[in-house]
Amino acid sequence: INIAYGRNKALRPHKAERMKAIEQHQFPELLRNIDQYGADNPNAHQQTIAGMQLMTLCFVRTKELRFFEWSEIDYHKNVWRIPAAKMKMRQDHIIPLSPQAMAIIERMRPLTEQTGYVFYNFERSQPYSEVWFNQALKRMGYGGRFSSHGFRSTATTILGLLGYPEKRVDLQLAHSKKSKDSSRAPYDHTKFVESRKVIMQDWADILDSLQAGKPVEGVTKAFGPMSKRRTALLRVIERE
Repeated sequence: INIAYGRNKALRPHKAERMKAIEQHQFPELLRNIDQYGADNPNAHQQTIAGMQLMTLCFVRTKELRFFEWSEIDYHKNVWRIPAAKMKMRQDHIIPLSPQAMAIIERMRPLTEQTGYVFYNFERSQPYSEVWFNQALKRMGYGGRFSSHGFRSTATTILGLLGYPEKRVDLQLAHSKKSKDSSRAPYDHTKFVESRKVIMQDWADILDSLQAGKPVEGVTKAFGPMSKRRTALLRVIERE
């Protein structure tokens, strides 16, 4: 099944990261399995489930999620501001937070606010390890098939096939585009926030649609290049 059913020739997909990902048609099942993880694993940490859900929505790197601090949330603008020192490209990064993402974060407040970190392993008195979320995915049956970094490549592929603007998606992924022209500055990862807010809200709603079992054709109609959602996004881009 292809999320860009009938429009492959018109769309140019992004290049996926070389990390373990899964096929598009397997993604809705993964979303449901994450939600079900607590019921299937009674000893699972609530933070493990919330962390995987948030990686799905925000497609951040695992390290950025593990060291996510409450002080980095801008509640006035509903964004997560990651300082340059924490980023791979050593640039400040902004992640617009959809209502779906904010709801997951706020579930963690009673558990972890006192630690300073949104996700915190109380058993070891420190943030979660690099392998923690991968171990959870392995217990779900995805060992060797999918890693926590795969959330990024899956988002890249689906948004690319739906024709979302490549530059905005790359900015949201905090990619650094290298240019043969040395006079050109690298991407500023704090730019075009308004259009990125629209994309991140669209992404959250796409995930809801896929998880609910909406047909691929319906998702493409609702979020593809000819959709009303795309028209709204283009209007925001024009104003930027």
